[in-house]
Amino acid sequence: MALQAWGSEPSWNAIHKLRGRGTPETVARCQRLFQSRNWRKRALAVNVMCQLSIRSGKRRSTDYAVIQAHAMLLEALKDPNPGVLAAAAFGCGHRRSLDAVESLIALSAHACDGVRLGVAFGLCFREDGGAVEALIQLAGDRDDEVRNWATFGLAEVEWDTPAVRDCLWRNTRDPFDEVREEALTGLEKRGDPRVVAMT
Repeated sequence: MALQAWGSEPSWNAIHKLRGRGTPETVARCQRLFQSRNWRKRALAVNVMCQLSIRSGKRRSTDYAVIQAHAMLLEALKDPNPGVLAAAAFGCGHRRSLDAVESLIALSAHACDGVRLGVAFGLCFREDGGAVEALIQLAGDRDDEVRNWATFGLAEVEWDTPAVRDCLWRNTRDPFDEVREEALTGLEKRGDPRVVAMT
């Protein structure tokens, strides 16, 4: 079901269910899928492993197979297919314990919008100078959602430099509503006096 109608709501619903089945069998199946020549099978493996968990209570879940997931994500960040790269970049955002900043930065100028979107998501909450610099670049991307996630990432990190503030200020005039809102949030958190006249 996850492979049928790839990218559709039923496909993602199946992926979400698989993510809750943290068992050795699920890990082994994902590892086999990741060796496939079919890029969608490789991307499926990454999409499942990046949030694979096991329920430890009524509402709580615990990450499962973290070491195997990290190994797969790092390998997937070198995949030749943009669909797999995007899945891996998003996966790095879900598995924040994985140090893949340099690999993500290297993909921040990728030709595929989906890959750059994944990179923006993957770099969110990373308190790292290189990550912040990449987010500043992505906050000026041609794609609305890439700019949105990058601006959100800049709004959330603790870094407070003139370059970050200038980027956020520039994005308060973005044509995309959500980008403007994230930029204002980031400036408000930093106590920037320029937002007073806009609120």
